Amino acid sequence: TYCFDWDQICQWSAKGVVTNCGDYYVYYLPPTPYCWQRYCTIFSGSQIPTKLPDECSNRNYLNDTDRHASNGGKTSAGKVSCDGFGSDHYPAADWKGSGYYQVVPPAGNFIPDKPVGKHHCGTDGSGWARGNLPSGVGEKSEITYCLDWSKLCHYSIQGLVTNCGGYYVYYLPATPYCWQRYCTM
Repeated sequence: TYCFDWDQICQWSAKGVVTNCGDYYVYYLPPTPYCWQRYCTIFSGSQIPTKLPDECSNRNYLNDTDRHASNGGKTSAGKVSCDGFGSDHYPAADWKGSGYYQVVPPAGNFIPDKPVGKHHCGTDGSGWARGNLPSGVGEKSEITYCLDWSKLCHYSIQGLVTNCGGYYVYYLPATPYCWQRYCTM
């Protein structure tokens, strides 16, 4: 029951539903009894919302199933895909150039933090992230993106990763060669 105070506590009320979703609650808020009433919230301590960096809302998406680490070295179309723009291979359909990206299904939810081996993710030079992810919401960390070839981290690129609350956003530079691609899981 939601209460609306005036001359007395809970002078008007409305029935609603609260769902516990683990880390947060979802409230069904019925219309207020009168249009001049409203629902109020109280935040305290770590519950105070943080203004997220711009990249948390202004980003591209990696969503190609072929870039998942469980995929082999070719895309479903039998090609070697890349996160660059070369003439000998095919830029990935979800690649928009250097910029901020969130990994979303069906590609997965993140860039792996361990090597997946070459000839995976629909490419020859498989990319993964080496470094620490930021723990606080809104925080950024520098990170090294490794691209495996004849050895682990044969090529490396510096980038960034931002903690946007329930997900990470990665700043991904174009790969140096067009037979390299960032993997997802």
